[in-house]
Formats: sequence, structure tokens, C-alpha cells
Amino acid sequence: MKRGLSVCAEILVPTLFPYTVICEMLVRADLGYYIGKLLERPMRRFFGISGCGASALTLGIICGFPIGAKVAASLYERGDISKPECERLLSFCNYPSAPFVIFTVGKKLLGNTLLGLFIYAINVGTGLILASLSHGKNQNKYFLSPPLKAVSDKSVFKIFTESIASGAGAVISVCAMVTFFTCAVGCLSAFKFIQSAPIIKAVVFSFFELTSGVAACAAISSRYLAAILTASAVGWSGLSVLMQISSCYSGGTAPSLIPYIKSRLISSIVCAASTAAVLLSPVCLPGKASDTDVFLDLTVFPPNIIYIVNILFILSLPLCFNKKLDRRQTI
Repeated sequence: MKRGLSVCAEILVPTLFPYTVICEMLVRADLGYYIGKLLERPMRRFFGISGCGASALTLGIICGFPIGAKVAASLYERGDISKPECERLLSFCNYPSAPFVIFTVGKKLLGNTLLGLFIYAINVGTGLILASLSHGKNQNKYFLSPPLKAVSDKSVFKIFTESIASGAGAVISVCAMVTFFTCAVGCLSAFKFIQSAPIIKAVVFSFFELTSGVAACAAISSRYLAAILTASAVGWSGLSVLMQISSCYSGGTAPSLIPYIKSRLISSIVCAASTAAVLLSPVCLPGKASDTDVFLDLTVFPPNIIYIVNILFILSLPLCFNKKLDRRQTI
């Protein structure tokens, strides 16, 4: 918990909150209209989405997740894009930020900034290519919203205050997700079979949470395997990010996240394969990790307590997907 809160206080809040507020202000001030007017034709032609989706794509690539998903949610809630468009947009507008992948993953963990740049480029490029190919296959399936019109009639003061309130809520949700999943994988690291198997540890951590996952991957002694697994972790981005996207929506009108999950799984495989190929070049060889400290020492805690917490956590997961437990009646 301490480590998760530390990550939120030192990294997430300072870097994410200003971006989130600014993005909210731009969307509420009809940024989607102005960018959509400029990029209407290429967005519809290549991705099957109306032009305003370019704002979510641009900000998602520049700022990193969950900014792209948050902008897409704002556009959907305002009625600027349809539900099928939002589902498609989510599949290729949400990426780890460039500074995180290039410098934290590439320079700090893998010891090669160029390798970090390559992983980031492959991750973004794969998402864009998949979106373009899926549009060509299903171009008659999706309903496109009509071209936008500027509709914002709110005062600057109103836009500013609403943006801060919405941005604060989004950042608190993200911090809660990161803290919880950091705690979860921290508890999982207490199991002997995970402690004694670095590869299993890297795969398990990467499935749940990106930051812990890439650190565990980079700690593997084989630098080639460490780079390949790290690239795969960046492509998948973790279950925590999936939950962050889901938290941007409320009610039964939330779009399906299946396209996003498919895109991330394919991106994970492509990133791993591409990294394995590029490692044949001497300029992309990974160096020694400078910081792979993932968790505090858990040996000071009674092991029985940790095992009980893990068992309860694992047993609770299937219940989350059991629709029979939902006894609420539709009115």
C-alpha cells in the first residue's frame, strides 16, 4: 500500500492531474469540433470514426493513459461520437506515455533509450494498424455520427471549474486502481513459487499492473529475455489500465471493452516479436537495469496472514463475473 501511494504521490498526480484538467477543458471548449473539422476525412477513411475522435487519439498518444480513454468518454457522454465509434476509438487511443516507455522502461530499466523508443513506436504503430485493418473488414458495420458542430455555450469560468472537478475524480480513480493492484501483486510476491521463478513473477505482475510488471521483467538475469518480456508487458499494459478505462464510464450505456482487450493482446505479441527481431542489432542491445526494486520486504509479515489474503482475493474474482449475484430489478 505504501509503495502504491508513493507512486501516486510522486509520479501519477503531478504528471496526470494537469493533463487531465487541460484535456477536459479542451473537450468542453469544443476541441473535438476544431480538430474534427481538420481531420474528418482521414479519420473516417482509415479508422471509421468521425473527425472529433482525433482529439482522443492525439491526446492519448501525447499524454499517455488514461487520457485518451478519458477524452473518448467525454466525447461519448456529450453525444459527439456513437457507442460503436467509442468502442473502436478505445482500441487505439490509449497508450503508455512516451516519457514512461522511452526513459523509465528504456533508459532506466533496460539501459538503452533507443530500445525504449522502439518499443513505444511499435506499441503505437500496432494499435493504429489494427484499427485501420479492422475498419476495412467491418466498414459497413459501424454507425458514424454526423459531422460535428460547435455547441459549447458555457462560460470560461464554468468550463474551468467543471474540468477541475472531473479531472480530480478521474485521477482519484486511477490512483485507487494503481494502489489496489500494487497491493495485490505485492501480496502475490509472497508465494514461494513466484519468489523462486523470476519469469513467472514477471508474467503475473505484468498481467495485473504495468509499473510493477516492467520492473519485474527487467530484473530477469537474461537481458534478451528481459527486453522481450518488458516489451510484451508494455503492449498489454496491465489489468489495472483496463479497470481505469472502465471507471471512466457509468451506467448501462458504457461501451464494450472487448475491442480494447483484443487490441492489447495482439499488441503484446507484436511488441515481443518485434523486440526479439530488433535485438539482433548491436545498437539495440539492452544494458543492465539500474533500478528493479519492485516491492518492500514481505518476510517481516506473518506468512499465514498473507496466504489468507491471497486466497480470499483469488476466490473473489469469479464472483465479480457471476451475473446471478445481481438481484437488482430493472425499472
